[in-house]
Amino acid sequence: MAMTGNGRRRRFGWAALALGLVLLAAFPATLRRLRGLEVAVWPLAPTELVQTVVATGRVSGLARVEIGSLITGTVIEVSVREGDRVERGVVLVRLKDDEARANVAQARSAVAQAEAGVAQAQAGAAAASARLMQLHGTTLPAAEQAVRIAAAELESARRNFERVDALVSQGMLARADLDEARRALDTAQGRLDREKTIAAGSRAGGGDERAAQAAVAQAEAAAAQARSAVVQARAALAAVEARLADLAVRAPAAGTIIVRSVEEGDTVQPGRTLLVLSRPGRTEIIAPVDEKNLALLAVGQKAVVSADAYPGRTFTAGLATLVPAVVAASGTVTAKFAVPEPPDYLLPEMTVSVEIEVARKAGALALPLDAVRDLASAPWVLAVRDGRARRVPVGIGVRGATRVEILSGLAAGDQVIPAAEGRVVAGDKVRAKPATGG
Repeated sequence: MAMTGNGRRRRFGWAALALGLVLLAAFPATLRRLRGLEVAVWPLAPTELVQTVVATGRVSGLARVEIGSLITGTVIEVSVREGDRVERGVVLVRLKDDEARANVAQARSAVAQAEAGVAQAQAGAAAASARLMQLHGTTLPAAEQAVRIAAAELESARRNFERVDALVSQGMLARADLDEARRALDTAQGRLDREKTIAAGSRAGGGDERAAQAAVAQAEAAAAQARSAVVQARAALAAVEARLADLAVRAPAAGTIIVRSVEEGDTVQPGRTLLVLSRPGRTEIIAPVDEKNLALLAVGQKAVVSADAYPGRTFTAGLATLVPAVVAASGTVTAKFAVPEPPDYLLPEMTVSVEIEVARKAGALALPLDAVRDLASAPWVLAVRDGRARRVPVGIGVRGATRVEILSGLAAGDQVIPAAEGRVVAGDKVRAKPATGG
């Protein structure tokens, strides 16, 4: 059936109304695009940047001291367990020592006897020296005085004999008086001879002096022999005391027992590790670091460390060694960190997180990481230039935890569109508004 003129007009009217509604709906978006998209922007502004490299490592004690016995013996006491803290010199393990103690007691008795022998020999030497000094000081002068007296008596007896002999010849005295005078003369001569012999023996080189000197030499030799016996006895005592000391295994330094592999009743021998001691104050952390960060690392850099078991507590360490080799299987280099003051809770083989400060720069022109695209390869940004979004390649410097330094491509105050504004592409007309967060 043919459409009438009124029908055609009504149909055209409805079509025109629909088109008008479509145009009206699209007008705001068209208007906004003509005016420019409203986007959040970050301004390039100066700030302090700290760049860090994070790695996971383990605690390793530099001073892991393996403790064993120097001699073979039977364990009678183990006084520590794993985890115990000990001081230097504390007895950790004691071996059976009955025989060694008996040997020490016997050796001490021998030393006492030898020392008594020295005292006796020294007393004998002193007495012999005193006799020699007496010979020179009093005996010889007395003997010489006796010689002089005997000589005088002999001279008196001789004169008396001559007088009596003359009187007998004159018949004034009997023959018996002459015999008596002769006997007195002979007696005086004999006494003088005896005193001369005594005096000769007392003089230098005489028999008495030689005998006294021989006695002194013999006494001094006996004293020297006695002193030698003391030295030998003391050496023997030191040897048995050392063996007794070796039967008590002591801590060579202060630290923490981390391994115990001995029990009472065990028979131990030299070379067997009984205990392992971890010394405090000489702890290090060993961590594999991604080789891509090798150029950023340098010995002496500081690090903040936290143990996985105590994530809320941190301590400091310093990069002490970079092993000059890459582990091919993992693509890492081994970094060793010195811990000058390890916390009490730190134990060997603990897992820790290490954050190494590799760069710090004040006043760096920086943007949030979200504002830089393709950061790992060819970084660029969408910058607002003349009201439009423009793709601008940039050079980057220090990279912090949330911001990155811009070295080239932008100037201070330039506005950059973050990647979160994904609807914006290069060339779009934009209207900037400050971004929040970041």
